[in-house]
Amino acid sequence: MLRHQLQVLPPSGGVWDALPEFFSWLDGAAQPVPAQEPLVPGEQTLRPPVGFLRREGVRGSSYLETIRFAASNRLCVELDYVDEEGHRSVRTIEPYSLRRTSGGDIVLRAVRAVRADNRQSRSYRLDRMRGADVTSRTFVPIYDIELSPADLGSVPPTTRADSSRGFRTPARSRSARSRRRGSRPTYVYECTSCRKRFPRSKRNARLRPHKRPDGWDCPGRTGFWVETK
Repeated sequence: MLRHQLQVLPPSGGVWDALPEFFSWLDGAAQPVPAQEPLVPGEQTLRPPVGFLRREGVRGSSYLETIRFAASNRLCVELDYVDEEGHRSVRTIEPYSLRRTSGGDIVLRAVRAVRADNRQSRSYRLDRMRGADVTSRTFVPIYDIELSPADLGSVPPTTRADSSRGFRTPARSRSARSRRRGSRPTYVYECTSCRKRFPRSKRNARLRPHKRPDGWDCPGRTGFWVETK
């Protein structure tokens, strides 16, 4: 049993590389936010809601949520990919952002993790992906990770009936009135892994260790903004 457990432990190299950042975070030190990877002329960043591209029939989008999970937890991805010449291979990447090119292609911007001292920026078209697996290899981002959804799609605002006036008041309007009265807004972030929600007094998508609804430790450390109260 012990031998089996030792065999499934993750490689130590990536863990050691991430320890300085981890201990700085425990000490409450402010971490510099990496800059966005520069846009190629004509490119635009995409942050579609969960499942949107699959519903639109975009080939390769079925692997996007796996890639998003890996990115939010700073884990490399083994990407099964077919290049322009038709050669299929698996390469280890650090995922960063999803973009639409001037030609209309949807590409994943990533860094090819060949070696620690040789990290090369690459673009991978979604329609050429044939598989994506999360690895146990961690990475320290060199660019801002922009793969979390920008919103949840068509989620209606919370409303309640006003019995005295006979109409429904949007929750957003009540929040706006509260802010005008001097109260501070509350930003709600949802874990990209377990969907647990966290109220914040400031805009901060970084999550501390927490439990999933079933009581187990959640690997998620990044949330996406859901609403402002």
